[in-house]
Amino acid sequence: MMIFSPKFLRTAAMVGCCGVLLAACGKKEEGAAYRGQVVAHVGDQVVTTQELENECRHSNTPADKTSISGVISVISTITAPR
Repeated sequence: MMIFSPKFLRTAAMVGCCGVLLAACGKKEEGAAYRGQVVAHVGDQVVTTQELENECRHSNTPADKTSISGVISVISTITAPR
């Protein structure tokens, strides 16, 4: 019969706790899959400032000169089914 010393059990418990804590640190939230500042939520889609600026650039519209109705039309273009 093998009996472990209290020092060994304490060390094993500490290593186990540290392992659990490190494993928990690596988990990511599922909703954080996008990068950048969010401009709009349309249904389950997220539109970021980068996507908005790219779409404005492709349509030759300066992002800083776009009206609200222009931004809405660009967002609807981004979120349209393809």
